Amino acid sequence: MAGLPRRGRVLVASIVSVMGLMSVGCSASDGQATGGEVVITCMSCEDSPTDPIAQYQHQLALRFNKQFAGRYRIEIEPSPGQGNEQFEAYRRLALAGELPDLFVATGAILTEISVSVDLMDFAPRFDADPAFAGTFLDGLLASHRTGATMLSVPLQRSLAGVFYNTSMLQAAGVAQPPTTWPQLQTMAAAVKAHGGTPFAVDGEWVTLLWLTHLIGTQDGGAEYLQSNAPEEGGFATSPLWVQAVEYLRDLHEKGYVNEDAYSGDFARANAPYLAGDAAAIVNGPWQAGLVTDEQLWQNTVSVLAPGDGVIEIIGSGGWASAATKTAEQEAVWAFIKFAYSWPEQVTRALTASQYPVIEGEFTADEQAQLDPVTLALVQDALTAEHVYPAVQFVLPGTFGDAWRNFWPAYAQGDLDTETFLNRLSDAIS
Repeated sequence: MAGLPRRGRVLVASIVSVMGLMSVGCSASDGQATGGEVVITCMSCEDSPTDPIAQYQHQLALRFNKQFAGRYRIEIEPSPGQGNEQFEAYRRLALAGELPDLFVATGAILTEISVSVDLMDFAPRFDADPAFAGTFLDGLLASHRTGATMLSVPLQRSLAGVFYNTSMLQAAGVAQPPTTWPQLQTMAAAVKAHGGTPFAVDGEWVTLLWLTHLIGTQDGGAEYLQSNAPEEGGFATSPLWVQAVEYLRDLHEKGYVNEDAYSGDFARANAPYLAGDAAAIVNGPWQAGLVTDEQLWQNTVSVLAPGDGVIEIIGSGGWASAATKTAEQEAVWAFIKFAYSWPEQVTRALTASQYPVIEGEFTADEQAQLDPVTLALVQDALTAEHVYPAVQFVLPGTFGDAWRNFWPAYAQGDLDTETFLNRLSDAIS
């Protein structure tokens, strides 16, 4: 893939784009119709000058309003923030009964706030419309169900393999990206010996994606992650976890990571990759858009993880609703069917680099406009041996807090494996 023409690829300005998947609002529709229209609120539809995902969702709402003028109308309200500020806003709004009729949230957040507020269950509507449900790619709807309940609709097909700077690999004598975990170690040693940093990590987002690959490519690992449940006895009793965290720690102990490896700040971790100083990083498809240097982009490839695995970042966001009245729920469902039509899914891919979750084929012209780096990964993923969700999205939010607290100490040798994994288990028990 190195040397492919840029060909109108979509730029994603910053990691704010991925966090924008979790946009949320601060008030709910009062359920009143104006001029015969049913009005619903959306707080994931606010425009942004720098976020292509927000820009697309804003235009989506405007197109919906035009299509359903006189029947349904989305009223766009501002988002309260990003990251942890946003998470706290969900909690506050849920307790106050003021969540909007439409918003985007992760499964972990929805599980937590559903304790204090009734969220719309999409399962009965999909069950009653098998033709529409059948347009979704295999497993995507099921991945957003908890038992018989479905609190969100998957926003995109977002895949994470590994991004490599092929120029750095070749300079270190590595002809091709590694396809096995032993090969990854060999590649890392060669890059370090040549004076480069093998891996750009952040201690949180990127590090947990590496952890996911290490778990998911083991025998039974993909099925384990798909089960959304830890094994009885805790992580310390699981060979999947023991092998994964010890391998990951080994990369740190050998000095294969950037100096600022525990910041939890993706932008600071990504800096070495963007500067051409780090050979590899794991991220979603938006990573290609973050590379603004033309030469680096020409040298960037995205491939399956060692062990023939790929992450389906299904938990990164889904449309959800706090609408309770029949009229508003009908308007929300009309929006879902509109947003998941093939023309809208194509527009989302072309303008926001988010790949469709429904079946369909791009025209030759459309394919020419897509980023060839990420398109190659999407195509390779169709035949990947192991496909699995990201670990940070299948475990409770308290796991993330514990990881941030204990991972640096473990990676630097201050905790043994059993103690570290027991502390993670205690946090989610």
